[in-house]
Amino acid sequence: MKPVLFLLFVLGLMFSPPAAAQTDVLIKIVCIYTKQSATNEVVVRIPTVSWGNGFFIDHIPGKHNVLTASHVVVCDEQLGFSIDSAVWVLFNDIEYKASILKTSPQFLPNFSIYQQDLALLEIALPENVSHGHLTPLVDYGFKVGDEVLIRSKRQTENGGNGEWLPYLKKALIAEIFPNYLYFSEDVYMGMSGGAVLFWKDGKYWVVGVLTAGHINKDGVPLDAMWASIIKKEFLDIEPKITP
Repeated sequence: MKPVLFLLFVLGLMFSPPAAAQTDVLIKIVCIYTKQSATNEVVVRIPTVSWGNGFFIDHIPGKHNVLTASHVVVCDEQLGFSIDSAVWVLFNDIEYKASILKTSPQFLPNFSIYQQDLALLEIALPENVSHGHLTPLVDYGFKVGDEVLIRSKRQTENGGNGEWLPYLKKALIAEIFPNYLYFSEDVYMGMSGGAVLFWKDGKYWVVGVLTAGHINKDGVPLDAMWASIIKKEFLDIEPKITP
């Protein structure tokens, strides 16, 4: 049975995920695809809603920044359609509008291991809302066999109708690529954007963002997971805010 590569976000039309953890969030992107006639009349308008994971990071002082995978917050292009989009962060059962500060290049269809899949968001929170954050550990010399902790949420059913459950599991780095870590672990739909944590100097640091995995044609995971390595040059890129 031939494995199928998929990006780990879930497409769902109407559902309400549960509250996020103190540092972890769920991310919703609304994509509206519109096709117009030669006279600029709307012929087709198709709204879609997708969900993924993310987490607060310690980055820009005084700002509320969330790190996730770029494919979680970028709409797929469709030939002949214009696209309007909006990104929301779900934290403690409340949705907050997010701005995309920057994204790295997305995957190519043939899954290029030389590209990152990262996105940095910013949200405005009321003064009475507080959260924890993860601190990035960049440019660390990982070795095959190093242990990490994978933390995310996964959905119990594909298609946007299941509940979200916490996923927490230790894993060993099986292979290291220029921009990715590879693990022999099962992953599930919706886990894109989750955190890969590394224990150092008495605390957990975030070192990667869950990106992709393999499933068979029935949606069963096939013991293969990739995570984008968080690198200094990505966090140092001059932000370009999008609405």
